[in-house]
Amino acid sequence: MVKSFSVATLFALVTTAASAQTVDPRYLQFTASADHYAVNANNQPVVNGYQMAWYQNGASAPFQTNDLGKPVPDANGTVLIDLNTLGATPTAGIIYEARVAAVGPTGSGVSGDSNQFTFSGPCTYQVTPTNVTAAAAGGQGPLTLTAGATCAWTATANDPWLALNVASGSGNATVTLTIAANPNQTARTGSVTVAGVVVTVSQDAAAAPAPAPAPCTYALSATSASFTLNGGTGTVTLTTGSACTWTAVSNQSWLTVNPTSGSGSKTLTYTVAKYNGAAKRTATLTIGGQVLTVTEAGKK
Repeated sequence: MVKSFSVATLFALVTTAASAQTVDPRYLQFTASADHYAVNANNQPVVNGYQMAWYQNGASAPFQTNDLGKPVPDANGTVLIDLNTLGATPTAGIIYEARVAAVGPTGSGVSGDSNQFTFSGPCTYQVTPTNVTAAAAGGQGPLTLTAGATCAWTATANDPWLALNVASGSGNATVTLTIAANPNQTARTGSVTVAGVVVTVSQDAAAAPAPAPAPCTYALSATSASFTLNGGTGTVTLTTGSACTWTAVSNQSWLTVNPTSGSGSKTLTYTVAKYNGAAKRTATLTIGGQVLTVTEAGKK
């Protein structure tokens, strides 16, 4: 009869100790039977090999049994089996236990229950939104990732004008997408990849620069005027663009003008003082860079 041996342990990585319940275990580990190398009186092996029985938690009968052969224990008497070699098909979300039996020609010895373990099933990922529209100024926005708690993922920007605040993680997450301002007068399209899901980013073109204002031009309705020695008033009209500014300046004190500055087209009034001199006199008004020459007669 095969002697009893240690409780089996299932765990995800060789270097990781088993917990009370292991998720997605990769390896089965157990201590070989004390009879592993023993032979009986007929010089036959007491242990021909090992079997692993899978139980749903609380079930009295296994749903699957796998033949493990007779692997060679390590120096500590420990046997390590890769579960991927067993062809097991457990259901995600179900809690399992396992027992290992050492089987010989005269009977078998069964280990105690292993630690409990479960499988999470294949990882699926959902990202929203998968299409982002941005103004030319750019900005930031969230991408919502939905995934299983143990499902790992990576996040990558596929264009230099796009950036993500994280490069990897696992489970649910909110990933911040940053979009740089578009300096070009053409729209552009780029993308980021989050957990294998491609998010397309469409950005508006930058606005064309405002056209330079047309240069201001100025014209006077008259370029000369004559007065008697009694003087008087006159008017002259300046024509220019509505945004064009100007000044009006006299070069003689006896000739004044109103107003002396403004913008846009305007009719200006100028005043010529009385004159007591014998010879005629001349003065100028410079309005918006244009010259009005005023002549006043003298005494004869």
